[in-house]
Formats: sequence, structure tokens, C-alpha cells
Amino acid sequence: MLISALNFKCLHHIFVSAHRTGYTNRILLNFEEVFVMANQRNQRMQATILLAYENLLSDKPFRKITVQDISDAALVHRSTFYKHFQDQYDLLEALFEQKRQQSKLTIDQIFTHPFETLNSFGNARFQETLRHQFNDDAFRDAFLNYLIHLCKDTVDDDQRLVRFLAVGRIKGLTLWITVGNAPYNIFTDTATLDNIFSNPLNTVNY
Repeated sequence: MLISALNFKCLHHIFVSAHRTGYTNRILLNFEEVFVMANQRNQRMQATILLAYENLLSDKPFRKITVQDISDAALVHRSTFYKHFQDQYDLLEALFEQKRQQSKLTIDQIFTHPFETLNSFGNARFQETLRHQFNDDAFRDAFLNYLIHLCKDTVDDDQRLVRFLAVGRIKGLTLWITVGNAPYNIFTDTATLDNIFSNPLNTVNY
């Protein structure tokens, strides 16, 4: 993006002049430093927005949070928010991924023991946020969309199919509990739910 903002004729002139005078390596190094600095600024800004959003989620219902709320909490303009994230759902998926990486959870763990893994996302404070926000069907759907994106990033075709089917079982179990009033809690009955997830026809007792 930085190069596209430059005048390419001037850039060409710089490299030709640098080559003639023997300063090509120095010019390339300077451009590399600029790119590194720009990337670091982007990462710091994204981290600021993510932290502000995490704080908002701990205090305010997901449905009532707006992009303006997030921008105000992060002390940035709305246009800055949209430079880094498409919308609040994109930001929420980035927050899920940040928590997964911080918790050192593998993607395989998510798709083999999803409910146990859900209870390992982030620290204790974020766990409280998940318990509070998971009552919102829009928030739950956003988490499932995050899982779908993890499936899309799977390289192996057979494994990708297995993971997509796993998302369907996770959604089915979640709906069974939240809409069907099944006598289980997503955050406390993790071992039982993971067992049902793995053996849906053999472990359910009505």
C-alpha cells in the first residue's frame, strides 16, 4: 500500500541513481525499515482496538456495541477502525483468534474437544465475558463463523470436510441446549458435551 502511494517515476529515478552511485543496498534497507515500522504501527493499532473491544464486551451486551463505541473506547476515529477491520464481526473473529493463540490452543483441539477448548479461550476475565455473551445468539453465530473460517484455512481436503461436519455438530449441540432446553450447560458440562459431540447416537439419554 505504501508503494502504491508513491510516484513510480520518482521511485525508478531513485533506484537508477542509487545504482549508479553504489547506494542501492542502502536505499533498499531504508525502504525495508519503512515497511517494518508501518507494520509495527498497524499491529499496535490493532492491539489497541482489540483491547478496547474486549473491555466493552465485558461490560456491555454484544448487540448494543457499535463501531462508534469501539472507536471512542480505543480513542481512534471511525475511519481508523475501518482501515483495520471490516466491521464488528470481523473484529470479534480477530479477538477469538488472538485468545486462541494466547492460550496456545491448536485447531485440532477445537475440532476434537470443542466445549473443553471453549473453556480454555483466554484468561479468567475473558471466560466470564464468554459466559455472559454466549446467551446472545448473534454472538454464538459469530463464534461459529470463526470456526468456519478455521475450516476454510485447512489445507487438506478430507480434513476440511471433517471439520465442516464438526462445526455442524457444535452448532446442533449449542441449539439443542439454548433452544431445545437440554439439561446441560455449555461451560460446566464440557466433558459430557464433548462425549456427545464424539458419539451423538450412543450417549444421549432423554
